[in-house]
Amino acid sequence: MSEATKYYIKEVAKSIGGAKVASYLCVTVVLYSLYSLQPYFFSRLLSDSAMNLGYLAGVAASLLSIPLVNYPNNWMLQAVRMHSKRVVWAANQTKDYAYFLNRSVGEYQNLMNEISFAMRSLQYEGLQFLLQSLIIIVVYAVLLFRYHWLVGFLYLLTYGSYLYLSIRLSRQNETGIRRVLDTTSDLNSFMIDFFKNISTILSDQVQYHV
Repeated sequence: MSEATKYYIKEVAKSIGGAKVASYLCVTVVLYSLYSLQPYFFSRLLSDSAMNLGYLAGVAASLLSIPLVNYPNNWMLQAVRMHSKRVVWAANQTKDYAYFLNRSVGEYQNLMNEISFAMRSLQYEGLQFLLQSLIIIVVYAVLLFRYHWLVGFLYLLTYGSYLYLSIRLSRQNETGIRRVLDTTSDLNSFMIDFFKNISTILSDQVQYHV
């Protein structure tokens, strides 16, 4: 990840607010932790001869955790959508006149949309996946190591290999995704400028035929 990308992510997080980002992370960590403990609660509830209200409450909370986690995730998604564009707009206001001479309105509008989409994808597919995976690794590793150290070690080895392969494959896709985004950005920019100036284009065509 380039320094410019890191700086932009920090600016978006600062625009959203440090307290709000921290609250989002805390809530999602708690809810994902409850979800990862669902098999444990179920096994302990079914293994006891008498009904254990504590494990029953744990099962109920773990079942509700996934529907509940959708609310903070969707809230953060909309916050990223708004503040990512706001940061780009604030940066454009600091540019001098020469920076805008050879750029069209469609290019700027499409740039803001593409950056906002990339940030939402990073939050929705990257941050959520990372949080959920790390929490599952920690919770299951603790439970399995308590059962037997070899089982816990094999679990860490298997899940760690899965994460490593996922990261490597995602990095290999970056070049292709960047190439596609460049192509679609040029096309979207052209389409925006075309429809913004369609009256002028059509009037020129009418005059040419006349």
